[in-house]
Amino acid sequence: MMYTYLLLLAGQAAAFSGFRNSFLSRQDNRLVPSFRQTQSDVFPFSVLAQQVAEGKTSVRIDTVRYDKAEGEEEVKEANFTSRVVVDEAADEPLSPEEQFVKDATDGDFQAVKAHLDAGRNPNRCRDQDGRSPLHGAAESNHETIVNVLLDNDANPDIQSWSGNTPLHSACVRGHISLVKTLVNGGADVNLPSATGAWTALQKACYAGKQEVVEYLIKKRADPNAMNDDGWTAMAIATIEGYVEIMRAVSAAGGMIQKKDLFTEQKEIIDEMREELRKKELESRDANEQGFELKVQ
Repeated sequence: MMYTYLLLLAGQAAAFSGFRNSFLSRQDNRLVPSFRQTQSDVFPFSVLAQQVAEGKTSVRIDTVRYDKAEGEEEVKEANFTSRVVVDEAADEPLSPEEQFVKDATDGDFQAVKAHLDAGRNPNRCRDQDGRSPLHGAAESNHETIVNVLLDNDANPDIQSWSGNTPLHSACVRGHISLVKTLVNGGADVNLPSATGAWTALQKACYAGKQEVVEYLIKKRADPNAMNDDGWTAMAIATIEGYVEIMRAVSAAGGMIQKKDLFTEQKEIIDEMREELRKKELESRDANEQGFELKVQ
């Protein structure tokens, strides 16, 4: 019965994708697609159906905080609260390293302390997404655990498999006090994600976290850093319609682009024209010299 239901959901998700963009809802003073809160966008049900068809021994649906970061996609998905988990063995125990990450994410201080007392290096313990205990504590806003981990040499710039740091995760979620703790603990405010090259400031701008944006600017976050798509913090805030954030970034010298696109294109075109002009003159001179030789 469960398998049939999940397969049905897969079909519904496929049918839904054709018109979901036509639905809008108001959120955080912006118009955003209402499908962002639907389960079909949290997990690709076609993949789930395939897992079931292949005879996975167990399928469970958990309601947990969405925590699988995919570079800049983490920003887009951060508000999701549902996730589908498909396992071959749902009861398979976690490794000690994975359990360390889970305990930090859950805010279990005593368990985290036990891991540290057992000599586990917080920088060498990862879950399947490459998240460290510091990532987990930062995402879940467990500041006490973050402090303990930093005191035990946790690297504040450690990156998950997708290249996100604990600071990136905290900024997306607007955990301002924790953001300050990480920065004071040595986190690089300008370190870009390995996927998409998004900085903490850009992520905060996308998520509309004004207080975080203002703090990062005070800490000399580069307002004109560009991600792999060429977007600056100002461009992102403008696209998302966060007026107050636009003002804050603009006051810090932020521009839509480091260099006006049309100016850059014009310079390239002018250079090409100059090269063509030189080649044309060289060709003309060569032809004239050849003509003079024939006349002589």
